[in-house]
Amino acid sequence: MITFTGAFFRKFYQGEMTQDFPFLVNETIPVMQLPRETFDEMKQMVGVMKLNYDQFSAFKYQIVIGQLVAFLFKTKELLLSHRISLSGNTRSLQIFNEFRKLVDKNMLDLMSGKADRIKLIKEYAAEMNMHPNHLTTTIKDESGKSANAWIKERTVSEIKGLLLNGNLTNSELTYKFGFSSPTHFSRYFKTITGQSPSQFKKENS
Repeated sequence: MITFTGAFFRKFYQGEMTQDFPFLVNETIPVMQLPRETFDEMKQMVGVMKLNYDQFSAFKYQIVIGQLVAFLFKTKELLLSHRISLSGNTRSLQIFNEFRKLVDKNMLDLMSGKADRIKLIKEYAAEMNMHPNHLTTTIKDESGKSANAWIKERTVSEIKGLLLNGNLTNSELTYKFGFSSPTHFSRYFKTITGQSPSQFKKENS
């Protein structure tokens, strides 16, 4: 899996991310069955990105961002060609968008110190005046991923950014994200990424 933080994108992309690729921020990407030829093309684009990221180059990030932008425009083209509405008219899509915004807010609050832990599904459901089961079912049906997966991926994305661009220790990150211990923090990160925080930092710095 390859992930990119919003900070990385904004640093190297001169366009307006939310305008050019609204599906990254406040829209859902519906599950699509791609033809084999299209799937292979997209897979090859990701492989080239990974190859360039792993190589040493003074312009590595500029090269990768160019390839990432091409991939995102291709994704946008596919969404349009499948006649998928991105206007957010359905109730389930509205629920999904509200959930994503609340997850983003929790992450921002964690970064600023306004929150001291990652919110639970039941807390999001309470904020949205929904039963937790209804929320989880809606998110899964709308996006193809569980609500818990969205929270974990968003959390790990923030942690990765801090590991690569910050000076926080594992103990400090444990406190910032509300984990019970550095061991718990490391186990959480490794379960999702397959690497410990120190391994990830060493291989990507």
